[in-house]
Amino acid sequence: MFPHVAHKHRLQMLEHFGECIKQAKASRQQAIQINIFTAVLYALRSLAETKTGFGNVDVTKAAVSLVLGALGSSNEILRCAAGEALGRIVQVVGESKFIADMAQYSFDR
Repeated sequence: MFPHVAHKHRLQMLEHFGECIKQAKASRQQAIQINIFTAVLYALRSLAETKTGFGNVDVTKAAVSLVLGALGSSNEILRCAAGEALGRIVQVVGESKFIADMAQYSFDR
């Protein structure tokens, strides 16, 4: 659904995902994050395959924020999903400066 909705709704969805993660109790937070990342990864894969961008800087920032929050997770599956999501975001954005910034961030961590 994500690739087919208007940009403002994409932003709302990503912000909602972030809020769901923040509000989840610790015992359920990882399960919720894994489910959210499953949906986000599928959406990003679809956007990359159709060569469709986010179309909005705010949507990109929300997606990156969501992903970077999970890169430091203690759960290996979640870290792997976050890494793949970051790679897919780079494919979708496709700007050399953004790619360099994300690569530098990854090396710094």
